[in-house]
Amino acid sequence: MLLPLSFVSAENISMTIYNQNFGVVREQFELSLEQGIQSVDFTGMTRTLEPSSVVLRARNGASPFRIIEQSYRADPINESSALTFFEGEVLDFERITSEGERTIVQGRVIRAGHAGGEGPIIEQNGLLRFGLPGKPLFPRLDDDGILTPTLSWRIQSPGQQSLPVELSYLTQGLNWEADYNFVAPAKGDTMQMMGWVTITNRSGRVYPDAQLKLLAGTVNRIQPERVMMRAQAMAMDSAAPAVSAEAFDDFHLYTIAEPTTLRDQEQKQIEFLRAEAVNAPRYYVVAGTGHGSLRGEPLIQSGLRAATQRMPVQSFVRFENSEANGLGVPLPAGRARFYRAASDGSLQFIGENRIGHTPRDETIEMRLGEAFDWVAERTQVAFERNDGRRRMTETIRINVRNRSDNDGRVDIMETLFRWSSWQIRSSTIEPEHVDAQTVRFPVDVPASGETSVTYTVEYNW
Repeated sequence: MLLPLSFVSAENISMTIYNQNFGVVREQFELSLEQGIQSVDFTGMTRTLEPSSVVLRARNGASPFRIIEQSYRADPINESSALTFFEGEVLDFERITSEGERTIVQGRVIRAGHAGGEGPIIEQNGLLRFGLPGKPLFPRLDDDGILTPTLSWRIQSPGQQSLPVELSYLTQGLNWEADYNFVAPAKGDTMQMMGWVTITNRSGRVYPDAQLKLLAGTVNRIQPERVMMRAQAMAMDSAAPAVSAEAFDDFHLYTIAEPTTLRDQEQKQIEFLRAEAVNAPRYYVVAGTGHGSLRGEPLIQSGLRAATQRMPVQSFVRFENSEANGLGVPLPAGRARFYRAASDGSLQFIGENRIGHTPRDETIEMRLGEAFDWVAERTQVAFERNDGRRRMTETIRINVRNRSDNDGRVDIMETLFRWSSWQIRSSTIEPEHVDAQTVRFPVDVPASGETSVTYTVEYNW
């Protein structure tokens, strides 16, 4: 015997949101069952639910009932679909005149209209009308109609019982990311750093007073084939932190201290980090572009990059994610914006970039833009080639001028692009080997000063 349908709704909601546009939702409620097989509907589900991920179980882990069948519907009734339930029947239609007067007319629904573009047909006084004569007034909700996306179960219970259960499922449309603001004084590199988590709900439902956890890291997800579905830590002073962090498996889990309501189509921000004195010194990079990739033969033409080239000087910041530097906490990936106080105290935006997932005690480097007051020029000073010995030498000079009022450090990055076998024969500054084709020349340039680097490289092929 199939017992009458019962409806349930959540009493407590908790969620874990991943920064990969999905989340795990856990909803707890009291489930009352009669002996035998019965239907249970759970309404108000998300439009982006993954039905195969649904788990309904007793909170104590026991198995006091059996789920015979589960269905998920995400086609809430609307005007068009409601009309299909009344094809062949007479409906009332409401008209509002320009003077605001309300009148009711009747018509028989011959055709409700279809997704292919065919509109409705209504019969009135023996004549067919294409289109609706007014706003349809439906006398009832069809037995097959639903108002919100719904999970339905057929559950078999060995006896009458009421027990606490938990419903867990994966849904898309939930996401979060970190945002960081760095504020520097008018002079100096010691910055104030504030971190926010920005939570976005595009799942199609509201989560009232939900306990939130945020997981940072990249969890492997199988990308399903395209299927047509029925519907598509740090705190100021002594205050308790709004967000606490912990290592969890190979990831980091952030817990929002207070329950919060996530409305559909809402973005919510919560501060999770504040550091008052992060030393983030500025440095500059001059990166000479190569001449394409190595393609099996040396580039022996003397004229390659022979003329003097003006090269941009890139502005970077670098800081240690360490306790000694006022941090030492796992930093989830996100956008970092930098501000500096002008002479009148107003904050001015000076650049932005992205931070990747960064464990504690790691170094973070970010490019802010091109430095206006720095100039770099690269010149080929000499080139010699000896085809008999399969050897060539090239001498390069890089001039760097600092027209600002502050001393600065610049890293000159040179790509040795002519051939894979090379050796620096002489250099005015000892180079640092970065990789198989790149060397770095670190140079200090005084305010309103100029510095140059000259080196000779020998290629053999």
